[in-house]
Amino acid sequence: MISVTSQAFDYILQPALITMHRETRSWQSAATLWKRELVFFQKILEQHNTTTCKTSGNRLITSSIS
Repeated sequence: MISVTSQAFDYILQPALITMHRETRSWQSAATLWKRELVFFQKILEQHNTTTCKTSGNRLITSSIS
């Protein structure tokens, strides 16, 4: 398998493209983390909500009564 950078530091891609690739991977990783956190916090909110009512379009509206 060919690596983006070889052991001799001969690039098969331009260094600017390598930098953009690393940034893109970082953004994708952050977006994946946010999606997982959103699911986690949604579950917590659903556990603490006590009242739910159904509206048109089969959407649930939840509210917390304290």
